[in-house]
Amino acid sequence: APGPFLISMGMGLVAPILMTMLDDLAKIQPFGLMKGMVNVNADIKLPGYAGDTMQVELVPSITSVTQTGNVLLALQHIMRNQDNQVVVDFTETLLLGAPEEK
Repeated sequence: APGPFLISMGMGLVAPILMTMLDDLAKIQPFGLMKGMVNVNADIKLPGYAGDTMQVELVPSITSVTQTGNVLLALQHIMRNQDNQVVVDFTETLLLGAPEEK
């Protein structure tokens, strides 16, 4: 399968746990609204084939916090096939706004 399709599939497979992960992360580093995706880096290691069973490991990490409180969050997606071989390893970087003042 083409690389962009595999990346889209990887993002979709982690979508159900994304909000829970963001809630957990906000307990460590408060942030506001999600402003957007600012970068994607992908390393396509193997082809994906029709009939493959894919699973995705999601590894979040805060890469920086700006002086104004914006947060850069890197989400590494490691997609493996049914043989536990890494098919795609990609990282999307999200820009999260500063936490709202109370």
